[in-house]
Amino acid sequence: MYYASIGVLSLIIHVIINFEALKKRNSHRVKQSQVRYRHFLYAVMLFYISDILWGWFYEQHWIVPTYIDTMLFFISMGASVLIWTRFVVAFIDNQGRFGVLLKAGGWMIFTFQLVTLIINFFTPIVFRFMENDDYKTGPVRNISLVLQMILFIIASIYTLSVSARVKGETRAHHRTIGFSGIVMSLFILLQCQYPLMPFYSIGCLLATCTIHSFVYKDEMLEHFKEMEVARRMAFRDPLEEYLGALN
Repeated sequence: MYYASIGVLSLIIHVIINFEALKKRNSHRVKQSQVRYRHFLYAVMLFYISDILWGWFYEQHWIVPTYIDTMLFFISMGASVLIWTRFVVAFIDNQGRFGVLLKAGGWMIFTFQLVTLIINFFTPIVFRFMENDDYKTGPVRNISLVLQMILFIIASIYTLSVSARVKGETRAHHRTIGFSGIVMSLFILLQCQYPLMPFYSIGCLLATCTIHSFVYKDEMLEHFKEMEVARRMAFRDPLEEYLGALN
């Protein structure tokens, strides 16, 4: 149960740390980056759950459920990468050429993941289970992870370069997003080398905790301040009109 226990711990910490971020807010003042980040958090949760189930099914030697869950594992991984790219584009507010290319890269990896998993039904190019129920990875599995790593690195380098052109908290936030992408890249590399270790889950946990601690809390504080100012303005305007009428 060692493998599954890492996923369980990651999921629990994920929910506790990001409880506020996971809640849907109906306010029209919520930033698109916050919406994209919430979607990313849910994609990571799905990945954690599939990772937990994989460890449990595999240790029980339930090959059919393990095979199905392995499919979900790779699909949720691709979905988290796709949504990550959309979050980064929304966060840096880049709707130009780089933003289009980054989102296209996310879609390409997600589509590549789906297509290779379909092919895997007929030819085990991503993963397979041997006659003794041992899990073996295929060459395309590592190709997919390398593509993800490259995309995270590109997004991180660009975000860090943007941070050099901004100031104050915005610079720190951009650097944090860039750093979190580098963290994910390092743990993807470890996952390539050690397929039976939950390094991808650990990387997701470290990345989301970093963003929460150094970006999300600041943005939510700023959001609450804006809401408070708007509330005071809405209360003050009618009062000023009433006082003006009395004068």
